[in-house]
Amino acid sequence: MTATAYVEFVRRAYGSLERPTYHAILKLLERDPYRTLRSDFPPSWSVEDVTDENDDVGSVWWITWGGGGVELRLSMVGPYATAFRLHPEGYATGECAFPPAAESELAAGREEERRLANIVGGAGFALLPRAELDRTVPLRLADADGPVTLYEALFSYV
Repeated sequence: MTATAYVEFVRRAYGSLERPTYHAILKLLERDPYRTLRSDFPPSWSVEDVTDENDDVGSVWWITWGGGGVELRLSMVGPYATAFRLHPEGYATGECAFPPAAESELAAGREEERRLANIVGGAGFALLPRAELDRTVPLRLADADGPVTLYEALFSYV
């Protein structure tokens, strides 16, 4: 996706790049628009909503299965998703699970990541890898210490 496309989604969601507001995003979060997507997940997966409406600009779910799991982030800013592998002790590692490994590279537990990517991608979300998340956008967030990353603009502004 082009930088221009990201910026346009950010501008529409925040109302302004220079003086952003979060009201529209918070109203969307309250409606739980992605509940139908949750119903597409296999019953063998455990799904916990860990969204923090004070920080997140999207839905955040910890999805676990036998032998692994991810923190899935679905943006309210645009049709974007990313996922970070969960550590066995229950925290996100920062290791991006998207894009999923190629069929020939699937390690134990990664089959479910591929399955998740197929479900989320099939629902119309662009699956963003780490390289995309680290891009910057011209959004001025009050708490930002420097340039705002695409991750901050699309998923969590703190």
